[in-house]
Amino acid sequence: MLLIMKAYEINYHLARNGVTKREIASSLGVTLQAVSGVVNDKSISHRIARAIADAIGMPLGDVFEKYANGNKVKTRGKNNDN
Repeated sequence: MLLIMKAYEINYHLARNGVTKREIASSLGVTLQAVSGVVNDKSISHRIARAIADAIGMPLGDVFEKYANGNKVKTRGKNNDN
């Protein structure tokens, strides 16, 4: 079953699991803004999206629509680590 989550749902599940966006950022060596950007669908990072999905215990494609059905988003630029 495909469940695409909104930002408020992602934030809810992170809080429910006792994980903060700041902790995810720290563990990945990125900024809080980078993690928030992915949560709010303002930026793309496969690595950050995967960490968020892992933190809430759900498949990546069920959390972020752009990764549904095994899609991997292609981006250009050195700051987008897909």
